[in-house]
Amino acid sequence: MLLYSTVLETRDIAEDDFIRLVIRCNQENPYPENVIRNLKWNGERNVRYGDDDLWLEIAELKEERIIAVRYEKKSANGAVWDTDYVMDFAANRISIQLERSYTEGASLDNQRFTTPHFISMLISSGYLADDNGLPVLNAELEASKKNAATLVSAVTFEQSYRLPVVYISKRDGKKLPFDVRMLCSRLKGNAHVIVARNRKFSKKTSEKYGCVLERNGDAGVYFPNGTHMRIPAGRKTDERIAAEVLKYMALQKLPELCTWQGVANALMIERIGEQKEEVRKALLEKEKAEGEIREYFDEFDADNEKLKLRIEELMQRNTRLEAEVNGLRTRLSSSGQVPVLFGGKETDLYPGEISEMVLDAVSDGLERTRGEGRRADVYGDILQSNGYANLRRKRQAEVKRIFTGYRVMTGSTKKDLEELGITVTGDGKHYKLAYYGDPRYVRAISKTGSDRREGANIAAVINATMM
Repeated sequence: MLLYSTVLETRDIAEDDFIRLVIRCNQENPYPENVIRNLKWNGERNVRYGDDDLWLEIAELKEERIIAVRYEKKSANGAVWDTDYVMDFAANRISIQLERSYTEGASLDNQRFTTPHFISMLISSGYLADDNGLPVLNAELEASKKNAATLVSAVTFEQSYRLPVVYISKRDGKKLPFDVRMLCSRLKGNAHVIVARNRKFSKKTSEKYGCVLERNGDAGVYFPNGTHMRIPAGRKTDERIAAEVLKYMALQKLPELCTWQGVANALMIERIGEQKEEVRKALLEKEKAEGEIREYFDEFDADNEKLKLRIEELMQRNTRLEAEVNGLRTRLSSSGQVPVLFGGKETDLYPGEISEMVLDAVSDGLERTRGEGRRADVYGDILQSNGYANLRRKRQAEVKRIFTGYRVMTGSTKKDLEELGITVTGDGKHYKLAYYGDPRYVRAISKTGSDRREGANIAAVINATMM
């Protein structure tokens, strides 16, 4: 499960300085159980430190000028924590992701996570570039007369920002309704948190600039996609703000080479290509040697004794080259890094989507075999080895549930659809349903159900075209 995701623009960072900063983040961790012992880095690339339960790996795509680092920890309760840092030095851009999964038989304790401390280290080192004039901080910005125009440009969407903007009004005097410092710590690298100077600030600024700012302790979240969410003041206002911002950022689709898996896949393909080139060169050398053998047989009458010796020498050489070719072929065919299938240009709209679709097809094939024959054994082995979770069918069942008895689009229905990656927008007499913002998967439905079959028909269309 992806818990935290962000992409930040950076100032110039030397490659070695970036790696040193990641390693220092681990070595200075206040919890000894998180520190990889005896980690001594001497400038290596494509190297791994630690053991199966606690490790750090550095991967480099040299031509693309990309370095990715993954830190993984397996907890005693079976939780697996992966923190990824992918730095694109050509674009001066860094992506940071925190993911949690579980091993078989793990205790699902829903442990609360903390935002990667590495972001604070980037901020304190001065490595992060501003977001269209707004600094990326791990603390709040106070809204005042001096910067009121900047705040207004954000809440009216006159100025676009890469990160969401959170505005927090004050209720009584200068008192805040919750711990803003803690909220800033959770949202560092994910949002700009701006706090009103005092209770009257929202009213005065709204009147001056002709906008509507939140008041009386309410908070507003202004997303880069142009949407706005007002969160009323209350006991859990800060938790709602954090949840909405983190969810929005985690749903943003990243370029493949901004992720650890994308870099790892590209590196694997690169290594396979190198192995193929080794085989090709060995085959050419073998053909060359065989040509020399034939040439000396044609000149047999010149010097029979010398020819025999030369032939013997060349045949020994040919034997060695054949052994080398066979060894390289064995390495290539038996490499555990070569997948059963290579992916195409399509990428996951949600984690594991494409893998589940392929496994669905294998599962359907297994059912058709009725559990008999070679196909049944192979299909069953693939499903067992890949942890088939039947996610697509579960999502299809959820779509059917949402539209059971459908008459009108309620707020609850929209929320349930958004959790499946389906956004709902109004368009005249119809709603437009978009799947993860992909223009290929947009469908229109009526705003009012015409009969009792309306919901079932909509669910069938969604499941057929989007799932």
